Amino acid sequence: MTIPFAALDQQELVQLAVDAINRQDTDMALAYLEEATERGDASAVGHFLLGSQYAQLQVQDRAIQAMETAIAMDPGLAIARFQLGLFHLSSGNVQRATELLEVLVSQGKPSAIVHFARGLLHLIRDEFSETVQELSEGIHLNTENSALNQDMQKILNEVTRLDLEKKDMNKVEDTEDGQHVFLSVYKGGPTR
Repeated sequence: MTIPFAALDQQELVQLAVDAINRQDTDMALAYLEEATERGDASAVGHFLLGSQYAQLQVQDRAIQAMETAIAMDPGLAIARFQLGLFHLSSGNVQRATELLEVLVSQGKPSAIVHFARGLLHLIRDEFSETVQELSEGIHLNTENSALNQDMQKILNEVTRLDLEKKDMNKVEDTEDGQHVFLSVYKGGPTR
């Protein structure tokens, strides 16, 4: 017997969506989250999770809209702000990414997310040794979200792979396909 969505409250819908995400059942996760976010009592977390699912499916406009709604509803939801910044950065919107990440750095207490945000801001400015330092510290501090650590490790690996010993270099050379190093590493967009 299937329980109709109307019988489920906001918390139940979000929890069922999280369970579906953990099972990698994207269709059910989207169904639960779309129902949850259409209700008057929608939560910032519901919008963030919906945005994350859209980002994973590379539905850019919907991902951005849902994540923007999440941070409008709860400006202190650091993971939503970070993931939106990461999504904008991976999509080539460096200006919006910088704005979002700078808010995290200026308002956030030291945490893994703040270190990740600092690392990405350093990456934007081609400050590679600082990028490595901040991302490494963030990975060390982040004991709760292994998927995010994996994403940050991908970026860290690519930055480390570059010849970082050439500190007199003002700007990283474009990769073979003409993209900045970040876009080449993270072309598929954030997955978590």
